[in-house]
Amino acid sequence: MSAETPGYALFVGVPDQSFTKTLAGIVEEKTMTVGFNRAPKQQDVLIDLDLQVVDVQVTAGQAVRSQSPAMVEQFTACLGDLLRAIGK
Repeated sequence: MSAETPGYALFVGVPDQSFTKTLAGIVEEKTMTVGFNRAPKQQDVLIDLDLQVVDVQVTAGQAVRSQSPAMVEQFTACLGDLLRAIGK
């Protein structure tokens, strides 16, 4: 599927029962891990995302995270759009 950014694409595996369990787990736990490779043959980078965090302010060396359920709602809506786009 083409991405909004030229030269990039989104690849989605076959949406089977495992796929839907994974998505349900993301929505339920409100977290997900994103992995990517910065350069060929280098170690993958994994980042844990808290889908409830809408802002982070650093004060006196401490990160203070603002949370909102709206982010999870938007993520769930995005998943619905994605599944409709791939025809599932």
